[in-house]
Amino acid sequence: NKSVIAAHGNKEYIFKNLVDIYKKDFKNERLGERVLKGEEFSYYHTDSLGNKYYVCFSPVQVSNISTPYSLAISTPLKTLTQKADKSLYISTIVGIVGLFLIIIVLIFVSDNLTRPIRKITSSLNRLANGVISDDLKIDINTGDEIEEMSQALNISVEGLNNKSLSAINIGKGIYDSEIALLSDKDMLGKSLIDMRDSLKNAYNEEEKRKVEDQKRTWANEGLAKFAEILRQNNNDFQLLCDGVIKNLVKYIDANQGGIFLWNEEEKNDQFFELVSTFAWDRKKYVTKRLEKGEGLVGACALEKETIFITDVPEDYVAITSGLGSANPRCVILVPLKHENIVLGVIEMASFKVIEKYQIEFFEKVAESIASTILAVRINARTKALLEQSQQQAEEMSA
Repeated sequence: NKSVIAAHGNKEYIFKNLVDIYKKDFKNERLGERVLKGEEFSYYHTDSLGNKYYVCFSPVQVSNISTPYSLAISTPLKTLTQKADKSLYISTIVGIVGLFLIIIVLIFVSDNLTRPIRKITSSLNRLANGVISDDLKIDINTGDEIEEMSQALNISVEGLNNKSLSAINIGKGIYDSEIALLSDKDMLGKSLIDMRDSLKNAYNEEEKRKVEDQKRTWANEGLAKFAEILRQNNNDFQLLCDGVIKNLVKYIDANQGGIFLWNEEEKNDQFFELVSTFAWDRKKYVTKRLEKGEGLVGACALEKETIFITDVPEDYVAITSGLGSANPRCVILVPLKHENIVLGVIEMASFKVIEKYQIEFFEKVAESIASTILAVRINARTKALLEQSQQQAEEMSA
């Protein structure tokens, strides 16, 4: 490890220092430092005659000696590259022979190469003329770039066929057909998808408009219908209430309903009275009377706002029929208001959820019902007072 030669093929070098023999290498390759550290390294050495050597140092651990020795081997490059040079000559000869063989093979297979290319060219020319059909596809199994070209052509033809079918479906108003993109750069496919989505959105908007028109028509026809019902039955209070609740339950497609009116004939005993029902389980309303603020009817009257419940508690109300009984899916209570004065409450229950537009219609009809009930009550009172006055006049005359 002190860079002293302990053994050498030339006995004159034994016990000499590397710096004395290989002064240039000792400096450039840091031989003393690297041998001292016990490194494994190699480098190229050129002697005075221009011969090149490959020098390799490897540390050697000798037993009972703590510092490592190094074994250095110097081999002429010619010796190392002899086999490689021979392989190069052989490879050159083999390459030349192989080149001639390739030329011969190309001569024999040129026709097999050009034939599929002619098929592809023919299909491309037809495609350029606007022809789109499955017979443009080419079945080539050469396992090379020509096969890749034919596959690319087949994919393009199939994509165009699908796009043409999708365009035909879009023209017929069928917007659910899938359009597969050939890649992220498929501009034709993206444009066709955009057109389909745009037409589909326009169609959906038109359908929504039709539905809204149907809802408005339904509401307008209902308002006209109930206006006629209220006009025909405004002379008989009970007949009016029965006709209103019956037709209202049927028109909204509910299952049962009832009209609760505020009874204030006795100043000391005022309450909500169930005056008319339709498909109602009468066993649940034996007294047909609710006190002020009692239950949902009382809450609706106090708040003067519609109460709509879809999470109906079990046994809230039972609908009994020949098929059995069931709990409704929704319950709605609408106050009968006239100039912010609550005359009563209409309560309805349904097996299906009542839509928003039906609720709005219900509230508008409730206003007309309240006005008519108030008018009927006033007429009834006026008639009663008139009859009482006539009776008193007759008694005075007698």
